[in-house]
Formats: sequence, C-alpha cells, structure tokens
Amino acid sequence: MTLPPEPINELLQQAQAVVLASVSAVRNPDGSWQGDVTQVVTAQPETPRRGNMPPAIGALQPRVAQQVRLEVERCLAGALAGEVEVVRPVADYVLMPGQRGPFFLRETAAGTPEIIGRLGPDTYGLDEVEAAILASKG
Repeated sequence: MTLPPEPINELLQQAQAVVLASVSAVRNPDGSWQGDVTQVVTAQPETPRRGNMPPAIGALQPRVAQQVRLEVERCLAGALAGEVEVVRPVADYVLMPGQRGPFFLRETAAGTPEIIGRLGPDTYGLDEVEAAILASKG
C-alpha cells in the first residue's frame, strides 16, 4: 500500500527549489538519453516476500531510481532554469518523458539535485503549490 503524500508544507521546508517542469528525457542503462521511452537506471532489490509466493496480480514492479532531465518552464522557489539533470530516488512511481508538473528539489550530499516527495509531480496542482509558497513567505 502506498503511503499518502507528505504535507506540502513539509516538502517546502525540505526543498531548495520548486519548479514547474516537464520530463524531457530519461537516462538508459547504456548511458544514452531517451525522450520517448523510460528505462531503469538503478534497480534496487525487491522487498523480501514471505516464502516463495509469486507476487500478486497487479503488484508493483521492483522499486527503482531514475536519472531524468527536467525542462524548467518556471522556477517557483529557489533558482533553477533551463534543462536540469536530477535524480528521482527509489519510489513507487516512474517518471516518463512528457510528464509535467511542480517538482520539489533538494541537493544531495553528492551535489546532484534530487526530487523529493513520495509521489509524482501530479501530487499537488500548480495553484496549490503557488499558494503554499506564498503562505510560507507570509
């Protein structure tokens, strides 16, 4: 069962930037970039199951991390512009080229921007994100 999304105020406290962006490409395992297919960059092992039972019909695929390029349309908080390479850490969703919405970003210890939040960019609408940013400055 997927957990509900974090409250938007918690995401804003962790984020160093919030952008309205579209996924322009996803990195393939061979290092090339694809703008029309999603490939896995890093596969994490599946959560152990009890016994040798096969996964239930409709079960989620193994959780994976992705490296993606975001085309930033507008920076809502922080300072990012243009095309930015980011990491989407292990999560219960997969990003695909063409997906668009608000992305909450923070810098990792390695200096790479990473998407934060349990769910994808369609968790909160643009109006809701802008209102929360405005309220946090108030």
